[in-house]
Amino acid sequence: HVFVLESDESGALRARQRIVQSGPMLGDDVLIESGLQAGEQVAANGSFKLYEGVRVALAADTNGGADRSTDTAAR
Repeated sequence: HVFVLESDESGALRARQRIVQSGPMLGDDVLIESGLQAGEQVAANGSFKLYEGVRVALAADTNGGADRSTDTAAR
């Protein structure tokens, strides 16, 4: 599973658990074959701290935008 970041009714970001089907490794990346839609934000760094519905904040981009995933921090 992964955690997708979704806005709640107040506009705050919340972590939502999503079951995904992973495919082959492509270097350090894993291909997700199903369970996500294009453009959805997925928690990356710090995702081990997340649980369903927890409020999250986006971390500052510290890698120059090279990473395609989203860093998060649980509040």
